[in-house]
Amino acid sequence: MDRALSGQDGTSNGPMAKANSIFNSITEKVSDGLLVAAQRVDEGASQIQAHPPEALASMAPKIGEYGHTAARALERSADYIRDVDLEELKEEAETRVRQHPGKALLIAAGVGFVLGGLMKRRGL
Repeated sequence: MDRALSGQDGTSNGPMAKANSIFNSITEKVSDGLLVAAQRVDEGASQIQAHPPEALASMAPKIGEYGHTAARALERSADYIRDVDLEELKEEAETRVRQHPGKALLIAAGVGFVLGGLMKRRGL
């Protein structure tokens, strides 16, 4: 690891270690939130299947099936986010930018425009 990124004494107290810590904290919170959402969607789907409102009685099995499918997708997303590696993510982003520099520039400009608009609106 670069000495500028790690502590001067070679320890992991530098900016990169702090960035990793923040990234891990964020991914943990997002992952936990997705798991909670998945559980609630799954419970809701089971509830609709077990006790459908009269207006939805004919569609309840299909709604329940879609709900369970959505819950599984949320769980997979949570697992992916929990397992993502910051360094791997950085390398993948660099590779995609090298492969498609024009598209990357347009996306970056679009994101900057949106963030600028949000910050201006909130007075930041």
